[in-house]
Amino acid sequence: MRVPPRSADASLAAFSPARASEGANRPSAGVLAALELSLFAAGYWFCFWRAPGRIDPSLLFPLTVALIVFPFVLNALRGLRLAEVGYDFTRFGEGMSAAVVLVAPLLAAVPFMGRGHPLVTAALLGVVRLHLSSPALTVAAWLLFALLQQSILMGFVFHRLRRLSGSPSVSVAGTAALFALSHWPNLPLFAITLCGGLVFGCLFLRCRNVIPLACLHGAATLFIFSFLSGAVAFSVGRAYAAGAHFPNSERNSVEFRAPGVPLTAVARKGVFP
Repeated sequence: MRVPPRSADASLAAFSPARASEGANRPSAGVLAALELSLFAAGYWFCFWRAPGRIDPSLLFPLTVALIVFPFVLNALRGLRLAEVGYDFTRFGEGMSAAVVLVAPLLAAVPFMGRGHPLVTAALLGVVRLHLSSPALTVAAWLLFALLQQSILMGFVFHRLRRLSGSPSVSVAGTAALFALSHWPNLPLFAITLCGGLVFGCLFLRCRNVIPLACLHGAATLFIFSFLSGAVAFSVGRAYAAGAHFPNSERNSVEFRAPGVPLTAVARKGVFP
């Protein structure tokens, strides 16, 4: 069936001044990406620098949870597919192979590192410290926390920087820089996360999946926690500046941080089945 050509009036209507002004009034993808990154950075500054010591820890925890949920909500509102935000399984095997190769030197170093720090405590979300009852729970907690961080880092920060710059190299460097700055003023952790962020970004460009990155991130964190916790602190922001330096320090839970909650005690209250 022959489709009749569009009339001149219809063609003009499609490109009418009203349509043009409507398109001009819509913010560009780059402007939206910059706004979203700015809002997230402002929320991070408030939760980790401004709020601690000034508001009750019981309020700080839900604010931090809201900050973590924020990027996922924005991705959902944009209608982004999972493959666009770090869950593309096309090259998943290649990503896992690369992660194994990168973790291998850490595993090879374990026999030469001594006994190490017991894996019985984990600091989660930056504002609450959970006393975990077994090493298995600690390993699971760090791996899940690494997956959460990588989902935000690559699925949100990297994605928005790519929209802004259009350059893979700029996106990798910018993501690594922001990842490192989120650990300021902890200089050892700043340096480690800057190097790690570059590795994560390059690996993400190859595999487009955050699960291999989370495995690498979690393994490196566990290695540092177990064998280098006397030299590398895990607190950041105002907590680090106030002296909450080391996981095994009595000052780890300072007055503006939520107190540690034993999981066994929480289970007795019926929070967990």
